[in-house]
Amino acid sequence: MNVADALAQRLREHANPDGGWGYTPGSRSRVEPTSWALLALTAAGGSAGVWSPDPALRFLRRTQTARGLLADVEGGPSNYAFSALAALAVDDLDAWRTERWTGAIAETIVGGRSAALADDEAIAQRNSLQAWPWVDGCFSWVEPTAWCLLLLKRRRARLPDRRVPARIAEAERLLDDRACAGGGWNYGNA
Repeated sequence: MNVADALAQRLREHANPDGGWGYTPGSRSRVEPTSWALLALTAAGGSAGVWSPDPALRFLRRTQTARGLLADVEGGPSNYAFSALAALAVDDLDAWRTERWTGAIAETIVGGRSAALADDEAIAQRNSLQAWPWVDGCFSWVEPTAWCLLLLKRRRARLPDRRVPARIAEAERLLDDRACAGGGWNYGNA
C-alpha cells in the first residue's frame, strides 16, 4: 500500500458514525474537519478506495441553519468561514446532489457582512471595510473573508445576485488592506 492509500484509509477509519469528523479521532463531528476530510478524500480519488461522501454530506446538511449557514452546535452561531469551506469541499461532487445546498450557502454569504467600525488614524487599516466575520456581529477577519471570497469567485456565474461583484471587490480591498508589510496576513490586522 502506498502512502496516499494508507492516509486515505486512516482518514476513512476515523470518520464518526454520524458521517463527520472531529478535530481529534473520536471527538464530536464538526464542520471544519469534516470539510477538510471531504477535500482530502475527494482529492485522493482512487486512493480513497471504496468510499462514498454521502454520510459526510448528510452530516453537513444537518448542521445547516434556517438562514443557510452551518453551525457546529445546534442553536449555536453560524460560522461564515467554515460554511464557505464546506461549500467549496462539496462543490465538485455530483452537482445534482449539492447545487441547491451550496447555492444557499453562497447566497447567504453574499448578504452577510461584518460589523462596521469607524476608521481610526491611530490604527493603520480601514476599519470601515465590511467583508466577513467569523460569526454575525463581529469585525471582518482575514480567514473568513478569504474562504467567502473563494466561494463567491468560484460560484459567481451561478449567483444572480447583483451584489456579488461589489462584495468580491470589497473583500479584495480588505485583504489588501490587512496584508502585513513583510508579506502574508495575521488574523485580522496588518
